[in-house]
Amino acid sequence: GVKLLEVILGCGRQAQFVANKIFKYGAGIAADGTMRFVSGFKSKDELLEEEFGKFLLDQQHATGFSADSTASAVQAMKYYFKAYATDHRLRDIVEAKRFGDLNVYPAFGINDYKAVPHAWRTRIPEYVKDYVSLNQFM
Repeated sequence: GVKLLEVILGCGRQAQFVANKIFKYGAGIAADGTMRFVSGFKSKDELLEEEFGKFLLDQQHATGFSADSTASAVQAMKYYFKAYATDHRLRDIVEAKRFGDLNVYPAFGINDYKAVPHAWRTRIPEYVKDYVSLNQFM
């Protein structure tokens, strides 16, 4: 990593241009030794959107829930899903059932929590714990 960077920085503008492309777009080395550029890395929000989509699909099969049911419920569920997956303090509050703390927690308040349909308040944390790799959001 660092050695390669030192070599690239010492090689002039063309090498620096290639290095910028590698860091901006990502690159991989193919079996034949050639460099292949990747179109880009997914942002945290794109990964969360994907995970939420998987969650809805899974729950639709398990419960018959449809994403078309109520848009406001789905929006509240998505916000809770994303917040729960990315915020360790919210996870601690929910797991310890200290919901009163949400009255003073600015990142995800009690009104946000109450907007989530009751049954989904426990399903979302269970799903995230079982199926979502939280390391990618830290």
